[in-house]
Amino acid sequence: MQAVTVGSPKGVHAAFDALEMHWAVVWKGRFIDAMTTWEERAMTPAKPLGTLGPVLPPRMPLARLKSASDGWPEAVGEAAGYHYSGYRLDKDGTPIFLYEVGGLKVEDSMSSAPKGDGLLRKIKITGASDAVAEGWYYLGLGKAAQPESVSLTKGMVEFEEYIKF
Repeated sequence: MQAVTVGSPKGVHAAFDALEMHWAVVWKGRFIDAMTTWEERAMTPAKPLGTLGPVLPPRMPLARLKSASDGWPEAVGEAAGYHYSGYRLDKDGTPIFLYEVGGLKVEDSMSSAPKGDGLLRKIKITGASDAVAEGWYYLGLGKAAQPESVSLTKGMVEFEEYIKF
């Protein structure tokens, strides 16, 4: 895992796995203890210091399926055809992770929900044409999430998901 941790002044945090391109863990309270990553040669992973939130499934947000009832692929990262493009910061400093799959460009961010009682995930998907998105589905992180068709309007579609804890 090559985690990028995203902290919030409201005390809700998340870690994005840049190697496999998915959200790995969410928590609230204190941020992280990164001391071992600086002091130990083996680079022991940093540990969240707060209370862990819901377990996030290690799955990709987009998959090409024949129908919404097909099983969601288990492959992640490059094995699933994804290519990481880094990240950029939005106007308030929140990282927006960038990756591509099947001609679609994805912007994926997670920030503190307005009340500070969870996280708000935003995904923006763009493509060169609406035809590029044919057969693609989006699946959120929640246990009750259901695949949704990716239908581009003027080359773009956005999804939001609230993760409360």
